[in-house]
Amino acid sequence: MNLLTVAQIIVLVIWIETVLFVPERVRDYNHARAREIRDELLLLRAKSEEVSAPSDDPLDGLERLATLREQGHLSDEEFESQKRKILGD
Repeated sequence: MNLLTVAQIIVLVIWIETVLFVPERVRDYNHARAREIRDELLLLRAKSEEVSAPSDDPLDGLERLATLREQGHLSDEEFESQKRKILGD
């Protein structure tokens, strides 16, 4: 065997390993990463539901409404309507 043939065989073996085994590794990595991202999103959703869970305290509800109005998410009419609901008027 001459040196060029050995180099060609080495390149061929590396290419075959890349074609046959790297896609499997990449696929496994992508699946694992997708599971990690899904778990992170589920955790974030659970945390946001805990934070946004309504409180029995009317003061908490009024503070939340005031914050939403200050941020521009509620109009004055919507704020007053929701405030009346919280206060039971």
